[in-house]
Amino acid sequence: MYVHHYKYRELLLKNELLIIFFLFTLSYSIVVGTMAIYLYEKFMAGSSLVGLVNILISLSLFIGSYLASPILLKFHEKKLLYFSIISLIILTIIIPLINSISVFIIFIILGMTFVSFRTVSFNILYRDSLDQDSLTSKEGILFSFFNVGFFLSIFLASAIISTYPIEYIYYLSAFFLSIGLLLLFNIDIKDNRDENEPLNFKNVISNLKLFLKIDFYRNLYFTSSGIHFYWAFKSYFALMMFKEGYSASEIGFVISLCFIPLILNDYYASKLSDKIKFRNLFLIGYSITIISLGLAFFFESYTIKIILVIIASLGYSFIEPTREILFFKKTSLKDEEKYYPIQSSCNFLGLIIGNLIFALFFLTSIPENYLFLVASISLSVLLIFVIKIKY
Repeated sequence: MYVHHYKYRELLLKNELLIIFFLFTLSYSIVVGTMAIYLYEKFMAGSSLVGLVNILISLSLFIGSYLASPILLKFHEKKLLYFSIISLIILTIIIPLINSISVFIIFIILGMTFVSFRTVSFNILYRDSLDQDSLTSKEGILFSFFNVGFFLSIFLASAIISTYPIEYIYYLSAFFLSIGLLLLFNIDIKDNRDENEPLNFKNVISNLKLFLKIDFYRNLYFTSSGIHFYWAFKSYFALMMFKEGYSASEIGFVISLCFIPLILNDYYASKLSDKIKFRNLFLIGYSITIISLGLAFFFESYTIKIILVIIASLGYSFIEPTREILFFKKTSLKDEEKYYPIQSSCNFLGLIIGNLIFALFFLTSIPENYLFLVASISLSVLLIFVIKIKY
């Protein structure tokens, strides 16, 4: 009877963590997804300022992931998770009251750093709550929840903006965080390590050097970075659609459709990792995306281009959950706090590099249609790292 009770509590814990993760995703996605509109309506910001803020957000998330490593080694996941959530709730309540663009940017940078802390600490706690046998399926479910959150946030944000002042986006974000925090207080989560190391931010550099010296981590890191490179591409594709005469609602609908292949296939792709080599799954994923974007270059019809961009997102359902499964399967508990924050930063590296490449492209006189070719060729370069993965 005790065994059955334990298994029931274990299942309940995993389901509650998924709900909490979903709430955190909604909280983050409605803010990030409406950032450009918020900057325009609140501060009358132009495209250059919007671009600057987006780059600063990416840099904040990137640096925050690295800073999380020494903090985790000192305080561990549970304390960092609570600290980051409470800090984010306070910030998201204060931000709508700010009328200075400079102060707003400072608060957003601080907030995105806390988002990195929250993401890294929660992800480690969630994976450590799973056994090796359930890791593949639960990882797929987690990312399905993530993509459903982003999908729904597009419609939720549209409903809020059309009915209430745009500042309510932040209050809604704080509400989702508060509900997640209350649920978190009611479940029993534990750190898997008791020993503490001195807080030393110099460890960021030493951990990064150790990480990059190991072939497995280096190849997985750059393989994983391609996902957010694609998301960066989508932002500029939306700009191209706008110039072609598509309305904001039509563009939002197309972007939301890009999440459908991920929602439908993340679970099944993660289960395939039990039967197919991770490297082969990565190759399948990259091939779908590279070929789809490359083909879009040759069609004049924007309807066909849109369909191919949506198909391209299917490729990432083979990479998104499986990269995390591979990392946690090959990393010991004692090394998770040291290396996972670095591995997690790959998302934002892809975003930063993608934004820089595409922004520079738009500064040239090259026809915009070549953006598809640039994206396809850039992603092809990452295959160098994919083929080096041995698992």
